[in-house]
Amino acid sequence: ADKILDFIRKSAPHLEYLMITGGEPFIDTTHAEALKLLKPYAKNIVLEYTTNLNTLTKNGVNVLELWDDFKQVRLKVSIDGDPDIYNYVRYGGNIEALMANAKKVYERFPIENKEPYKFFPSEKVVIVGTCTVSIYNIARLDKIANFITGLGAIFHTSQVNYPPFQSSQVLPAESKRKISENLYKFIDDVEGNLQWGDSLLWQTPEAREIQKPRVYRFIKNSIHHMNGADKYDALYQRFLDFEKQFNQHKDVPPEGFQRFLADSHLI
Repeated sequence: ADKILDFIRKSAPHLEYLMITGGEPFIDTTHAEALKLLKPYAKNIVLEYTTNLNTLTKNGVNVLELWDDFKQVRLKVSIDGDPDIYNYVRYGGNIEALMANAKKVYERFPIENKEPYKFFPSEKVVIVGTCTVSIYNIARLDKIANFITGLGAIFHTSQVNYPPFQSSQVLPAESKRKISENLYKFIDDVEGNLQWGDSLLWQTPEAREIQKPRVYRFIKNSIHHMNGADKYDALYQRFLDFEKQFNQHKDVPPEGFQRFLADSHLI
């Protein structure tokens, strides 16, 4: 912590962009102190976070109160499931808290749509919903894209490669076929299939033109990644064994696991 704060203190006058990752930055005890050190130079600095957005408060300090002076804040929020599977996929996570906190973010920093967008919204605070695509959630990537869009968040994905038995490439061939077919139908008409919700972020055509190609590109890349290798024989049973053991720890009943497998086209 001392080294981080010393770095912040020395670098603050020259900073333009600061990425704050984790663990979870909003429960880091040095976070508020670091931002206070940056305050005199905040108007020149864009902050980017990687967060689960399950909390906004640490030791009585609300992070929203620390952002007023910064040039822009980008929240890269981990959203690895729609509301039906989020709490299963991210054990210990709370989808209700995430949704409530996203609402609080936009209440404190409302969407203004002051100028046309080019590559990224120019709002004071922007939420980017990033889904780490895996065997757990690729079958529901269309629903996740709609959920993220409905939150008023920019869509983004990455791929699970480790542990290898949780990669989407471990899926059975028939599951991959069904998932690919469904997701291609979704992205072939992104405009018609995306559920924009009532977020003010999507009230302009310029903003929608940012989201549509992102949803198309990231979902298509996820399909290609899933079909890029066949790891079923080597790792699928390892996935099932792990999940059964982990579900015992989580007190997930067997029927809950079976429902998850069915919803994900795994059985």
